[in-house]
Amino acid sequence: MTRIGEVRESAMWFAAGSADQRDKAMRAIEHVFALVAQDDGLVFGPVTFTELTPGDDQVPEPPAEWLGEDPALLVGEAEVRGIRSLIQVASRFVDTLDGRDLLRLRALTRVAHQKADPLARPLTDFECDEVIERVGPASALATLREAVDQGVVH
Repeated sequence: MTRIGEVRESAMWFAAGSADQRDKAMRAIEHVFALVAQDDGLVFGPVTFTELTPGDDQVPEPPAEWLGEDPALLVGEAEVRGIRSLIQVASRFVDTLDGRDLLRLRALTRVAHQKADPLARPLTDFECDEVIERVGPASALATLREAVDQGVVH
């Protein structure tokens, strides 16, 4: 049974010294947390990363395919900050929207997110829905009406 305050982790091997592979591992770990959040109804705090190497405390031996390579293990950890019940999920604002409006609001949310932080990874549908819920129904609908009126979304 999952409890609030519990720390979950996910890890992935990558080639040490490769910033590109480290970034891909970070994105993959963040994606795992987003999937678990969506599937299990969990709300996670921010993911923090630690880079470890074989021989460090509690680091397993790398898989056989890493023999001869210079592997590092990227560990992502996130605290469980909340657990959504089925009743809460069914009564959320985004659940009352028709599919077209929900897609429009997600698109607008992604654009606003990228404007605020151009280097950030794109938001998942789940993350967009969380932002829409925080903004609130009145603000979300006003934003949607304005975007449709201006031809930003169709």
